[in-house]
Amino acid sequence: VSKISNDAEIIICSSAALRAQQTAQEIFKVLSQSFICELDTTLYEGLCELGQGSWEGLPKDDVYKADLSQWERLSPYDKIFQPKVSGGESYSDVVKRFFPGLEAIIQKHPRKLKLVVSHHAALNAAILHWNGSIETLSKDPRAKLPSIPLGNCDIISVKVPVQGSLHEAKALVHYQA
Repeated sequence: VSKISNDAEIIICSSAALRAQQTAQEIFKVLSQSFICELDTTLYEGLCELGQGSWEGLPKDDVYKADLSQWERLSPYDKIFQPKVSGGESYSDVVKRFFPGLEAIIQKHPRKLKLVVSHHAALNAAILHWNGSIETLSKDPRAKLPSIPLGNCDIISVKVPVQGSLHEAKALVHYQA
């Protein structure tokens, strides 16, 4: 909060996931006491977490772990383009739906500071893209996929060029809650 300019006009948006909406509401309650603040209640489906396909909502049992282990044996580069579990999404798939959701927020709320509540894997997929890391990822299956260890309510500051594309944005700073 100390990093936000006193005259900033803030818009708070979230993914369509209930837990993200609840978090956005709590952030709004706190920030609206000190800042000009608005809560956008639009459900941004594109900002949701990496999809698990037919595994969505099911227990992470031994069968799930066996399915996931195939992905875990891939190189970091290959992990970007392969779904984590059969029928699920890849990091590349997430970026393809995540960016239009962010673009809608940028277009809808020009000149406002945007606080967007999203999810761990979705944010990590976007950060890898923004920071140009995908082409430099290892093709060695023993290497690890880079990931920012995000905690609940951590903040990633992203700078989007005024006249540029969202694809040209840069993730700048990770603030831990």
